[in-house]
Amino acid sequence: MIIDINDISPEGLALDISEKAFPLGMEDEGITLDGAVTGAIRITPVGKVYSISGQLSATAKGVCNRCLKPILSPVTAKFATDYHPAVEMREEMRKEHEFELIGEDLDIAYYYGEEIDTDEVVREQLLLAVPMQQVCREDCKGLCPHCGKNLNSGPCDCKVEMVDPRLAKLKDLLK
Repeated sequence: MIIDINDISPEGLALDISEKAFPLGMEDEGITLDGAVTGAIRITPVGKVYSISGQLSATAKGVCNRCLKPILSPVTAKFATDYHPAVEMREEMRKEHEFELIGEDLDIAYYYGEEIDTDEVVREQLLLAVPMQQVCREDCKGLCPHCGKNLNSGPCDCKVEMVDPRLAKLKDLLK
């Protein structure tokens, strides 16, 4: 979403977000957004800096990491970011050839000209909110490592004896 800074009053601006799903960059892992990204943001001007905070909601579509069943996971994210003019960034970099990022620098973004583009912060916050391990339910038993049967539908007929590979040589002594 592109926001013209001339549309922001001194008291701030409140916006509702409802955008169609966009690529997250996790398609190689089988995770996409399903439906719209919704939420609300509040923009507050502080001099040339614009403080943006809000909450986002979306639905992530993927597969269970244990049983490979397709699942939909709700994703919510709260965020707060300060947008500084890009001109200030260039001047600061000219003064110091090297600088180290500290924690508060991670909550800073930059805008160019008269427009603030919130798409990147929305994508970033949704990426951070997607669970690393998606499961269909907490007690998912997954797949049998030998026959591939979904163990949530019942036990498999495999008669595999689990032997610690470090002790497998001792089994030969009994022969």
